[in-house]
Amino acid sequence: MKEAKGGPFVFWDDFAAGCEKAETLGFDAVEIFAPSANVIDPKRLNPLLDRHGLKVAAVGTGAGWIIHKWHLCHANPDIRRPAREFIRQMIDVAGRFGASAIVGSMQGRVEGEPTRAEALDWLQDALNDLGEHAARQGRPLLFEPINRYETNLFNRVNDAAAFLRTLKTKGIKILADLYHMNIEEASIAGALREAGEWIGHVHFADSNRHAIGFGHTEMAPVMTALRDIGYAGYLSAEILPLPDSETAARQGRPLLFEPINRYETNVFNRVNDAAAFLRTLKTKGIKILADLYHMNIEEDSIADALREAGEWIGHVHFADSNRHAIGFGHTEMRPVMSALRDIGYTGYLSAEILPLPDSETAARQTLKAYKELTGEL
Repeated sequence: MKEAKGGPFVFWDDFAAGCEKAETLGFDAVEIFAPSANVIDPKRLNPLLDRHGLKVAAVGTGAGWIIHKWHLCHANPDIRRPAREFIRQMIDVAGRFGASAIVGSMQGRVEGEPTRAEALDWLQDALNDLGEHAARQGRPLLFEPINRYETNLFNRVNDAAAFLRTLKTKGIKILADLYHMNIEEASIAGALREAGEWIGHVHFADSNRHAIGFGHTEMAPVMTALRDIGYAGYLSAEILPLPDSETAARQGRPLLFEPINRYETNVFNRVNDAAAFLRTLKTKGIKILADLYHMNIEEDSIADALREAGEWIGHVHFADSNRHAIGFGHTEMRPVMSALRDIGYTGYLSAEILPLPDSETAARQTLKAYKELTGEL
């Protein structure tokens, strides 16, 4: 939508081109920020998303504020009423994609004659209604604490959580936006841990609203906190498209560099030799792909090598010593899984394995091994 140009959105104009670029760069999902629910047509968008292997992470409602100046705490009920209906319609359309709607700027602010208590009563009534409506769609409504320059209601995650606990509905979770948290929280990691299960979505933005790595937020403690609270949702890049859209998007998804065994290269065979080389580069947009098959050949200890590499690990190839599925070779996996937990790794375990004895058996064994190792069986 034209009114959002200049805002924190990586791709503005062409949704189809944005989806194509998101697939190329390795993203899993997209957020949608549209002028109204009516322009979001699942019959048109679902084939496009399927073609590019994408999901919808969330749907924003901020256009209600940007275009109409509606919000849930306005003194005028003729403003509050369409604000609530606008959000309800966005909840409905988000639900058709299996996604949540976001209430950020539409929460509003205390202004003019109403007292804070009156404004919070209006907000409480609206959120109880909308939270129950979202629950019927099978997805929580996401409430976003935003910084003091944009609202005077709830700026800190756990102040918002305390307010949500007073509601009758259980259909609301918190959207933790790292940009706003950098402004408002004494400790982003500490706030995430305190909020715990209330965290339903994360906006993955650096201190300056640029892509992670282009500001000064220390991300390792944040990722460890998200792991510790069991967060398994999206990290969604609501960021400024700077220096340009593609660079911002690429920074959001690092390039993966894979050390491979001595029989295939004589450059970098060991994970931490590769990490030492990457530290010499100017770019921070590269992480290491740790392939357990290659590491079995080259490392003294796979687990120790992973621990030493730490935050440099950006992806893992989940393969046994013979390049077969885990469990069909001799790699001892429990120390490896412990090491991955210790370094806060929350990415994919990807089965780059031989399809032996056949493709289906190899795939089934991979899933079986993963569930056994993570305690899901």
